[in-house]
Amino acid sequence: MNSDARDFADELDNQQTRGAQPDLRFDLHLWHALAALAAVSLLAAILSDSTFGWVLIALAAGAGSWHVRQRDIGWTPDIREVLAQHRLTAPVLGTRQPAEPNIANLAPPIPFRAMTVTELFSGAWKVVSKNWPTLVGIPAGILLVFLAIVFLSIAAIGMFALGASASLSDSTLVLSDNPFSSLLLLFLAWLLLIMAIALPADALLLALSVVASERAVRGLPVRLLDVWNTARSRMFAVCRMTLTFYFLSALPSLVLVALLSLGGGLGSLVLVPFVSLGVFAASILFSLAPVVLVVESRGVVDSLRRSVSLSKPAWGRLIGIHLLWSLCFVPLMLVTTIFGLNLLVYAVVLGIMIAGFRVLQLLIYTDLRIRAEQYDHELIAEWARNSGTSSI
Repeated sequence: MNSDARDFADELDNQQTRGAQPDLRFDLHLWHALAALAAVSLLAAILSDSTFGWVLIALAAGAGSWHVRQRDIGWTPDIREVLAQHRLTAPVLGTRQPAEPNIANLAPPIPFRAMTVTELFSGAWKVVSKNWPTLVGIPAGILLVFLAIVFLSIAAIGMFALGASASLSDSTLVLSDNPFSSLLLLFLAWLLLIMAIALPADALLLALSVVASERAVRGLPVRLLDVWNTARSRMFAVCRMTLTFYFLSALPSLVLVALLSLGGGLGSLVLVPFVSLGVFAASILFSLAPVVLVVESRGVVDSLRRSVSLSKPAWGRLIGIHLLWSLCFVPLMLVTTIFGLNLLVYAVVLGIMIAGFRVLQLLIYTDLRIRAEQYDHELIAEWARNSGTSSI
């Protein structure tokens, strides 16, 4: 809990002692948020092309608002903590939530031993479903903002392109004012802007998913503020790792461009599949490097080496797990087709996919360390200490 949260909690205790209500900006309930989502969705249905998708969201949000209000369903504890810190909801009077709640009555999400593929996927589902406000909520929020920026910027460039094409048909066009040159410069500026936003956003998404997953496996409470602050502290190191993976992904294209520029001709295309295959093999061996970087606080190069040493003995098994995970994309992508071009649905679906994949990677890392290093003894001790249990 940061200093602002502690100050608010201390002030709340003083007010409760005096029998006073906390000074709230607005007592925001869950049904308020769902009702606002329904209203915004109806407005989007009128203004956007994805009318059917937004109407579906508006109906679902409206029904959800009525349901939670009738059942008096409130925020989850971690969301309530954030809202209470900003004086947007009233904490439960007369009680003070401990910083580390006792979760002794809960079983760990994974067995602390070598796991089967089924146990890896079921463990990932348990972690995501229990901690969805953090694991899915934060990525979905970040992705929604990012997708909105991309969509609006593309629309602005499209409007500029229409204006440029209209100016070409003008008989008074001055040749020195070339609209195509301006359009190219605008596109390059847009590309740099998107990359500047995407890199830290991608790194932050990666870091918070790993941090939240590790806390869940170790028996620590997964709270929005704690996970967010820890992820931000590792963001710059993860940015360097993310750049490494960007370069690895672009390597086939860079090789092709280099060969063509050196006069290789169209025959250079034959080498592209082999380079792509090599990149795929390397991506499997390096796949655990982000987890190693965050969990073990290593550097980028050291994390890559560590990932190779862990992944190499189980390389074939990892390929099978990744291929099996790719099948999970199919039903999620079908959902997006039902709603059409809907930014909110895309953000939520991508948030679920990112959360599930990163949790699965953390569990793969945990499983490999249990097999090679008896990591289960450390996890059992951590879980017993953090959850207040004497044994698993």
